[in-house]
Amino acid sequence: MRRIAAVLVGVACLSLSAADQARAQSRSAILLGWIRDSAGKPVPRADVNIESLHAWTRTDTLGFFKLASLDPGKVTVGLRRLGFEPQTFEFTLRPARQDSVSVTMLPNVEVLEAMKVDAALERRYVALAGFYERRARGSGVFLTREDIEQHHSSQLSDALRTLPNLQFSHGRGGRGIRFQSASVKRFDCPPDYWIDGRRVTNTDADDYPTSDIEAVEVYSGPSSTPSQFGASPARYTCGTIVIWTRIPGLP
Repeated sequence: MRRIAAVLVGVACLSLSAADQARAQSRSAILLGWIRDSAGKPVPRADVNIESLHAWTRTDTLGFFKLASLDPGKVTVGLRRLGFEPQTFEFTLRPARQDSVSVTMLPNVEVLEAMKVDAALERRYVALAGFYERRARGSGVFLTREDIEQHHSSQLSDALRTLPNLQFSHGRGGRGIRFQSASVKRFDCPPDYWIDGRRVTNTDADDYPTSDIEAVEVYSGPSSTPSQFGASPARYTCGTIVIWTRIPGLP
């Protein structure tokens, strides 16, 4: 009899939990939007993110986007699209409501001119857009140009010193940054380095002046590292540091 009672209590608790989740879901907010350029034409493939909620999506061919299951409250919505000025706006999401917005993005003339001249430069802009997409998802540690400048240093390692599971060594024998290996419990794992989307070897974070860096991604282990920055099959690393250099035309 006691066992039956215990099972019934457990079922009741599960039912309450499911009911709580259903109520929370019913109170979540939805944001719909249409993004157009200054001529009123749709802007497709624009990145839309609410960084505080780790919410991200991209507009379709009609410039339409939808962000669902959002926590109500005041948020900052960010917009980015190659060839347009990055843009943010404040919005208050209401519980159990579906709100909509219409936004006009202004072209970045310098970027558009650079894109006409250099196809390789266009690929750099597309790659940097990927940085903001991964940042919105929050799978690693991300430093923007503004974050780096706050440290007022010419060395990138100064901006990385507050990150967990890192050690900084000196001397050519043990130079640079080391990640803590979860398997051996000591700081002896050099990171994989990627510069502008390409793996590089025999390098260190401070080989690149902060004045030349636009953004940095840090992944503390193979499980959190995106597949495009995966470790080489020939070596084992405890983490990955991805550096994006500055692009002409960006402030």
